[in-house]
Amino acid sequence: MAIQKIDLGGGGSGVSFKYSKEWHVDPVNGLDTNDGSYDKPFKTLDYLVGQVGNTGEIVYLHAGTYNEDLILTSLNVTVKGVGIGGIINITGNVVVGQATSSTRIIGVRMSNLFHTGAAALYLDSCQIVAGFEKSSSGYTEMNDTDLQTAIVSVTVTATGYVTFNQCRVGPSLYDAVLHVTTYKD
Repeated sequence: MAIQKIDLGGGGSGVSFKYSKEWHVDPVNGLDTNDGSYDKPFKTLDYLVGQVGNTGEIVYLHAGTYNEDLILTSLNVTVKGVGIGGIINITGNVVVGQATSSTRIIGVRMSNLFHTGAAALYLDSCQIVAGFEKSSSGYTEMNDTDLQTAIVSVTVTATGYVTFNQCRVGPSLYDAVLHVTTYKD
């Protein structure tokens, strides 16, 4: 059964969203020949990206390590980690590059995040391990996101805001982050 509405509640905006379609990906038990449902999830992010449309869809990432990139160019996409009993870890790059609309990523641990499109990007309860780069005019908002790891770098090379709400930012980043963003405790 498809989830028609999800309330993000406590972390982030608390806004409810309706989704036209849901997809599931499981790096351990999935197969790319499956239909992407809860019972028959895809295996790889690469295959998933070819299936996602531009109609306000949600992607549920099951627990495990995804040793690949996730390149999002579809409109109105939400990616949510549902790692019951485990962690969702994307060791490759996460690239958000659509020109309009928005992307929301919830509960995912990622190595690098690149925001290259003009659309808005919202992160809730995520962890960025190596780096975040924003090279677009799109708005970026991070809520309850962990940027404490010693090797995290933040690079903003374009206009548009980056806002950190109740994020954990390491001491080495704090001064640099304040010069290019808004920061809220």
